[in-house]
Amino acid sequence: MLVKGWEHIQKGLTMGGGKWKRLHMLNALRFGGHGFSANLVPGPNQANQDHKNGWEIPADDALGPKTSEYDPHKHKVAWLEARIAYYGGGHFDSKYSPPLVDGEPPMRHWFAREVRFTSGIYEPKGAKQWAIKTPHENLVRDFTLTGEQLPLPNWTLARVPPINTGDRSEFQEKAVVNEVLSANAAKAAFDKGGGWKYLAKRREQSPFTSSKEVIDYLTEVADSKAPRNIDEMIDAIDTLFDTKAIRLNP
Repeated sequence: MLVKGWEHIQKGLTMGGGKWKRLHMLNALRFGGHGFSANLVPGPNQANQDHKNGWEIPADDALGPKTSEYDPHKHKVAWLEARIAYYGGGHFDSKYSPPLVDGEPPMRHWFAREVRFTSGIYEPKGAKQWAIKTPHENLVRDFTLTGEQLPLPNWTLARVPPINTGDRSEFQEKAVVNEVLSANAAKAAFDKGGGWKYLAKRREQSPFTSSKEVIDYLTEVADSKAPRNIDEMIDAIDTLFDTKAIRLNP
């Protein structure tokens, strides 16, 4: 599902810089909040955890166990609401290093600066109607994500994985994000059974001291061992070094 700004977030912030996710405002498993764009906003993983612990779990506990038959003396029927306020302004300042997607920059007003979660209890009104209980009774206390929990995305925080310690999944992502390889080609190039196992073994024995040493070593492996897809891996690593998308050490 397309969420405004998500394609820009994928340019480096899904692993580094807070591990951003598409946050569900209302949980799909219990509260019926499916993966529609109106129910999703980009945000850091920590905001997702804060939301889960501060509102979702208490609301789930307050509702009690699921049941196929409603008993008004034992069960509650609740309403849940999430109100989103977005950042103002248009384009990002250059200090955020905003990336382009299809030639277009991200916009500040695509990103939430505050989300307030509220809830209440319904009571029966007639045989088949429901009315909000009066006076108002919360299902759980209101909860708000704001401030440092929902910052503007800052692409300068995107992780630059180090060749001497980084995980191969990070290099796969960098190859895709930087449009060096397609997703399938990156998965094949950095396969753990191909050239990657030689690189991993070598760096454990003695860390690389330059990008040239990395490429020269992998070229020797390609000539002598010829593991599958190593040429694609060499080209990807060489390009990522050239564009400063990877580095030697943390």
